[in-house]
Amino acid sequence: MRRIILPILAVLLVAVPSIITSAPHRAASGSTPTNWDPSGQAMPVGDLPGWHQIFADNFANDSYQLGSFTGCTMHGCSGTPSVPWGAVPDGHPDTSGHCVYEPSKTVSITGGVMNIFLHTDPNGTCMDSSLYPLAPNLRYGMYSVRFRADAVTGYKGVFLLWPVDHVHGEIDFPEANLDAQLHGFLHTVAGGAQFQRFVSNASWTSWHTATLEWTPSKVTFILDGTSLGSTSLDVPQTPMTLALRGESELEGAPKPPASAHGDLQIDWATMYTYAPTTPQPPAVILRNDDAGRIYRIMQDGTPVTVEFNVQNQYFPKGKTSYVTVAEIPGTDKGDEVVMLGGHLDSWTSATGATDNAIGCAIMMEAARILEAVGAKPRRTIRVALWSGEEEGLLGSFAYVKNHFGSAEEPTKDFDKLDAYWNIDDGTGRVRGASIFGPPADAEILAQYLQPFEDWGVFGAAASTARVEGGSDNGAFAVAGLPGIGTQQDGIEYNSTTWHTDLDNYERIVPEDVMHNAVLTAAVVLGLANRDQMLPRFAKDSMPAVPVPRSRGGQ
Repeated sequence: MRRIILPILAVLLVAVPSIITSAPHRAASGSTPTNWDPSGQAMPVGDLPGWHQIFADNFANDSYQLGSFTGCTMHGCSGTPSVPWGAVPDGHPDTSGHCVYEPSKTVSITGGVMNIFLHTDPNGTCMDSSLYPLAPNLRYGMYSVRFRADAVTGYKGVFLLWPVDHVHGEIDFPEANLDAQLHGFLHTVAGGAQFQRFVSNASWTSWHTATLEWTPSKVTFILDGTSLGSTSLDVPQTPMTLALRGESELEGAPKPPASAHGDLQIDWATMYTYAPTTPQPPAVILRNDDAGRIYRIMQDGTPVTVEFNVQNQYFPKGKTSYVTVAEIPGTDKGDEVVMLGGHLDSWTSATGATDNAIGCAIMMEAARILEAVGAKPRRTIRVALWSGEEEGLLGSFAYVKNHFGSAEEPTKDFDKLDAYWNIDDGTGRVRGASIFGPPADAEILAQYLQPFEDWGVFGAAASTARVEGGSDNGAFAVAGLPGIGTQQDGIEYNSTTWHTDLDNYERIVPEDVMHNAVLTAAVVLGLANRDQMLPRFAKDSMPAVPVPRSRGGQ
């Protein structure tokens, strides 16, 4: 199970010397520099854990006045052949169409800073620029840019990854009007209206460092070392090109005033490819009592030496994880489906008995019970044992997207899923449940829980939150489908077994999990045999997917 809050564990990071390869950054021309950190923060040079640097430029010792960046294309400028930057050619309309990209009249490098001079010329033509670092396209990677801008009315700034196929995904960070606060965006379709937003309270007028991390499973937005949030939903899989733009405002804004002018400034820019095999600094997770003892000893100045024997092993093959699916075919409503599931993957420090082998075992036992009693459900009952849950509900998100879609982009089977039932809170007995849907859904679900009141099961609650929460029922809720999560007795879960080396078979309480298997079989069979499917939110009342926030400690 994944949590939004940190477990009650202490994390001890063991510092080791870094071996950094020489970075492919551009050698500065001219004499020895005096200070090429005008923003007060030096450019990082070299590989980072998990990332291989492919581009770094801090404009050291360069001096190119306005008028130097001539003959530009995305692949370089003939007027500045030693500068590893290209630009959209002079005269090309910017995104809004109000102004034109004119690198020859807007771009300069002075004092270790690249400037985009946003202004209107005497003929009434407003000018801006779109710059491209001369680096390979990224298919997963990271960029960091140190920047600031004047609060110029009518203009905006955006650093963006644009798909080479011009369709699949777009990542913008930062993006905002220059007199507004900085945000980040992930668009499902390039230039499309469906997006996820990551907000900040920062303005352009101070120096900031924007870092965008893009892996196969997650996109993370980081401003000045603090995460604005990350998402595993609609992560692009297409190669992308990085562009840094100052341009006129979008969304129906008027043409910038002729008197408006100022600079968008870049102190340095770096790019990295995703390199998951890059050696990582070792990390050791301690139990709370062990970490507490070390802390107490150190309080009076007594030095503490800790020795670890850490043995790591890489498995270069088998990078694909799989979802295991089985079903009991339905009868007269067999094209409709009731699902139940748990996740097979677990943390490597133990066998993952309570998180979540036992959830999988409960689902398999529930299916066995139904087969043993000769149940003939009207709807198909489908068991799914997920992979990739601990990394961000990857298996369930992919399954839901491929088979059902979402309320906004449904597949033909979106209306065929009746409900999904999930157990992922350890070995404890189920005491209740929550379901994404209107109140009527909770009332119906409670009817199937009511016969188990003697076991201490008490009702269900409805939820309108289209959030992933802590387990795979969240993938269904985010899509607008009836995902059901259970509430269980704690039984050492959060305090002892969750994500620790104590999560072994001996922690299972057999009587409780047998109760849960019987309860699960009864609930899914009851839902499968109803005349009607569970009610859904109407299209005009479907809750929106909320703005993603930071999800640390998962």
